Parts: sequence; C-alpha cells; structure tokens
Amino acid sequence: VDVEDLVDEWERMMPQLFPTQRWSTLAERLYVGTREPSNDPMKAWREVIETFRDFRQKEGLGRNRGKSGANRPGRSRFPEPETIRRITRQRDPLHQRLEHIPDDAFPRAEFGLPIIFHFKDGTDPSDTALYPVDPDGMDGKKWERMSSPLILKPLALKSGRVISVILWLQTPPLTRVDLRRGDRSLELPSTTVVRADRLSVGESPLRYAANGSAIEAFLSFACDPGKFKEVEI
Repeated sequence: VDVEDLVDEWERMMPQLFPTQRWSTLAERLYVGTREPSNDPMKAWREVIETFRDFRQKEGLGRNRGKSGANRPGRSRFPEPETIRRITRQRDPLHQRLEHIPDDAFPRAEFGLPIIFHFKDGTDPSDTALYPVDPDGMDGKKWERMSSPLILKPLALKSGRVISVILWLQTPPLTRVDLRRGDRSLELPSTTVVRADRLSVGESPLRYAANGSAIEAFLSFACDPGKFKEVEI
C-alpha cells in the first residue's frame, strides 16, 4: 500500500467524515494577568475567577442592581431568563417582560454545558437544563455535555512565581441547543439562537462584542479594565 495514496485518500474523506472540526485547538493568543507575578497560586486563581464571576453576575454589569435595603440581587441582563419564560409560557407577576432584553437567545451556552436554570419565585418556570446539540447531526443521540472552551487558571513560571491566564480553545461553533425539563426536550422557536447580537450595545455585558458572542465579550471585558492583556503564542 502506498502511504502517500493513503494520506491523499484521508485528506479527501476528511470533509465528508467531519463537516466541521470536531476537536479543540489552541488559539493563537492567550490572555495574561497584568498584575505582578506572585508566589501565591490561589491569589492568581482568584484574580481570573473573580473576573469571570463579575462578567456573569456582578450588579451593574451581569445583572441589575437590587433594590436598596432588599437582600436579593437584581434581574439578569442576559437573555436566558426571558427566553425560558417565553418558551415555557410561565412568568411570575413580579418579573414583567424586559422589552430591551431578547427572548430568543442562550449566549452563555458558549461557556460550556449543561446549564441548570432555577427560578426562585413560585409561578416562574420550574427547573430546566440546557444541553448542546451535535452540530453535524451525525450520531443521532442527545448530547449531555460540552466542555468549556475557556481555561481559567494560575500558571507557574520558570522562576516559581505565578500569573493568571485565560486560554481560549478553538472549538466547533455552537449554533443549536436543547432545553429540557426532566428528560423531555422543549420545543424552541425557530428564531432561537446562541449569539445575541442585539445586545451588543447598552448595559448588557454582551456590549463588549459586536457579534453577540459571550466568549468574545468576556475576553474584551477582561482586557478592558486592564486586568489582562493579549499575548501571541
């Protein structure tokens, strides 16, 4: 058997076997914390994790500010709660429709799945879970997990000191999701998307990315306050 012929045949078959790339590769850039390297890996870990937490949940950024004196956070500025209320047709009277928030998008799905959604008020939707859908539809099975393409961690240097890093793995694009209540998939409107490009302006955290990508918005946010910087690799 001619090895070169085998290689040629493999290259010819690859687009048919894998219409989209089904494995992760490292991006050409990583994001490095700008603080002075320390001897404390937990300090470096907290720096990157707290940046991610702020993007998703901080009052005035990921959610509205709570009412003064009330021991509860404000409503989310991401579309998922409004989207689930629309799909399930359930809504607590305390949470009237936020017209400026899309109700047909799940942008945080890009961070990894599944995501469990739990509403606290009685007549809001009961618990649902969001899962990925095979982009190629090859295996015909329900997917249960999609690893996050973001790796947030402390990185030890040759000197023994530690810095914070964000690694962004290049993965097949997530374009479809499966919202389930128990084992039953809920029917999603045909307009439902992952990226919510209508939130690229205003108060939403997604304003940091013009294309509505939660990952790209987070990376821009991390660099915007000067906590992290891009480094080519």
